[in-house]
Amino acid sequence: MVVMPGSAARIFDVMGRSGINVLMISQSVSESNISMVVARSTMEKGANALELALLGQGGFRHIHTENDVSAVAVVGGGVRSIKGIAASAFGAVAAKGINVRMIASGSSNQNLSLVVAEKDAKETVRAIHSAFHLERLNSRAA
Repeated sequence: MVVMPGSAARIFDVMGRSGINVLMISQSVSESNISMVVARSTMEKGANALELALLGQGGFRHIHTENDVSAVAVVGGGVRSIKGIAASAFGAVAAKGINVRMIASGSSNQNLSLVVAEKDAKETVRAIHSAFHLERLNSRAA
């Protein structure tokens, strides 16, 4: 897909026409791939629609799916603008040996999303909570 104007539009048009809600999007700066998260129940339908509509046309070469992932969001005021927030979150996750498969940050300043292996989702949340000392809040609520 490198330097192909309209590639993302074509992909999301196919997903929309197929009734697939895209929950998270990440595109590499090299424009060589687009990653997206959809509900597991719609993943196969979306992949099939993309294959039928795009493979072999205009640089689209491969569609890869993974059904063992979970999305985790770091949410709060200034998540993207306060220096060190992302570093703390990613450092905590890395310290637990968890690999981040995908990262996205929306247009708001309040959300940083990451995708990890499903088996690592709870530990990812725990690690981020610990990095920001949120486990104390959770223990008081229990």
